[in-house]
Amino acid sequence: SIKNGTDYLNNQNVSSFDLNFNNKIINRLKENRYNPYYLYRQKRIIGGNENIGYSIKRHECVYNIMMIQELHDIWGFGMGATSKLHINSKKFEQISNFRSMREYLLRNKEVSAKKLKVLFDRYRSGK
Repeated sequence: SIKNGTDYLNNQNVSSFDLNFNNKIINRLKENRYNPYYLYRQKRIIGGNENIGYSIKRHECVYNIMMIQELHDIWGFGMGATSKLHINSKKFEQISNFRSMREYLLRNKEVSAKKLKVLFDRYRSGK
């Protein structure tokens, strides 16, 4: 997927998606007994396609499945990172770090303290 702020996005270059090449890759995966096990749609992905994960049967990546199905917390502590904290089966709380270097350096402790409080409260409650 094309990320915000990249030269590619800023210059609005257009890339052609080679459907024949893509089909050859999919066929090669199938020939080698790889099967799709997750599908993830991304904004601005080239050709409007999907991000599909392939695996040999019984070797699927549990981490990928949990992240895509949003079954687990995501903790982000770097500049511009967003944490998605699982409140219940249908609700997340998002806590975002500052994207500006100045704000991040000045106020990072404040945002990190909020995230760490959630983490410690969960640890204490056994969730």
